[in-house]
Amino acid sequence: MITVNSGATLTLAANNALGYNSDGSQVTLVNINGGTVNALIGAGNEGYRTSFSLTGGTLADADTSSANNSYQFAAGDATAPGITSNASAITSLISGGLNIRSGNLGFTVAKGTTTSGVDLDVTGVVSTGGGNGIIKNGAGNLSLDNAANNFTGNIVVNAGTLTTGAATGNNNANTELGSDGAAGRTITVNNSGILSFTRNNIFGNGAASNTNIPNLIISSGGLVTSHDYNAIGNVTLNGGTLTQNSVAGSGTARYQGYQFIGNVTVGGTTASTISNNYNGSTTNAGDHLGTNTTFNVAQTGAAGPDLTVSAPLLNSSGDYNGGAAGALTKTGTGTMALNATSSYSGGTTITGGTLALNAASADGTGTLSIGSGTTVQTGVSGALGTAAAPGGAVTITAGTIQNTDLTANDPIPGVSHPGISNNTQRAGTLTLGSGTSILDFGAGNTGAIFDFADSSALNWTGTLQVWDYTGLPPTTYDPATQVGTTGGGGLDQLFFGSSTGLTQAQLGDIMFYSGQGTGLYAGPSIILADGEVTAAPEPSAWAGLSFTALGLGGLMLRARWRKAAEAAA
Repeated sequence: MITVNSGATLTLAANNALGYNSDGSQVTLVNINGGTVNALIGAGNEGYRTSFSLTGGTLADADTSSANNSYQFAAGDATAPGITSNASAITSLISGGLNIRSGNLGFTVAKGTTTSGVDLDVTGVVSTGGGNGIIKNGAGNLSLDNAANNFTGNIVVNAGTLTTGAATGNNNANTELGSDGAAGRTITVNNSGILSFTRNNIFGNGAASNTNIPNLIISSGGLVTSHDYNAIGNVTLNGGTLTQNSVAGSGTARYQGYQFIGNVTVGGTTASTISNNYNGSTTNAGDHLGTNTTFNVAQTGAAGPDLTVSAPLLNSSGDYNGGAAGALTKTGTGTMALNATSSYSGGTTITGGTLALNAASADGTGTLSIGSGTTVQTGVSGALGTAAAPGGAVTITAGTIQNTDLTANDPIPGVSHPGISNNTQRAGTLTLGSGTSILDFGAGNTGAIFDFADSSALNWTGTLQVWDYTGLPPTTYDPATQVGTTGGGGLDQLFFGSSTGLTQAQLGDIMFYSGQGTGLYAGPSIILADGEVTAAPEPSAWAGLSFTALGLGGLMLRARWRKAAEAAA
């Protein structure tokens, strides 16, 4: 063991000055307690089986080029060396080059009281002979500051913080986190671990190939955060958090958070989160979708959503696909919640599980496709669009839209709220695919309004059951045309633009229920002059209604009522 105290320097002037391999002559530990260890130009292969322990000390070499990494580490067996940084008020520094000859190099960094918050700063190039990576342990902060690092192995953050330093942004093959050219790399952040990007374009931008961006795996209790815009590849969240905390730049403009190059997979046994924060606001804190970013969300057993996205989702950035429209596909049996207003325009497709829309225009401005057996929950006013920014066309194919805004005395409850005529368009057109779809106003709701655009020109191939409906029937209508002039306006309301917003055939595809598939309103569906669609009472209640026509139309409707009653029996 060698100890180098404060003010002292140990100079390594020859190759293998600390010994080599395991022949018994090597120095196994060098303690640098405020002092400096310096390898001269031409001196290489230092260490190999040597561990270094720094307490405010410096490990340096005279040649800082990536071609000559003086300190070698063979970390592939039981005598594996490593680097330890002990708690100190002074940041320990490694400016010499490090070469991982085999296995993974371990950094164990204790948390000190440094002014910068960085406990160990590695400014030298970290390289590898092939496939070797690093493991970060300890509660302290390890900063990798050289954008020429070219190690090709994986990274594991078991505890504390791994920070990418203030190196100049690049579009090259190498980054502070190693090679961008090595396929299949992973960066794993485990419980109590943090990976922090302190600059933008860690893995390059659209001017460089991003084919081999490392996969991020964030375990329960793990955190990946960025202070600026960064492109990221495939992300796996097993109860972890992906967030972005921008710092103020020059002027008021600032880049957004992340650009998703790959897809997002959610698993584990606890809920995961994607969130952004820009100086305490969400003005410039969105995440860019790809042309079709898939979120595969499994059921985790969490009490609430399995994945909560509180960051706005945007179209692709200008760096990628020319800023093309972003799109989202939700797969998997779990629940994904979108809790921010988004502006992506490429559409939303749900092929599995539940997508909860908990903000106005949470699913952007594009189309919404709800597949068989899936559910879209609308948790706030304007979830499917607003008067200022109506949502896109909606297609349901044996799926469900369910209102979950059950707040008592909500001034703008449910999916939307009344406009000037109780019919201000919020969503686009509605298309029914094959099978039976459900529009659920929500059991115990305090009033909800679904506003769709005129859908009369669309071909419906399925039927729609309207559940938990507490609307009012028409008071005057024509049974021959199923068009009413007065009535409606109850607690729950369903609109399709105007009195011509649906065809008679489409009205025949809609059934209203007071419960969830129970309590069928046996009368026909009627569209009123203002576009509200409601259920007429069954024939026994005709005495209180005013009809403008009956005849053959009335006979046809009686047949439909009998059919509805038989279906409900």
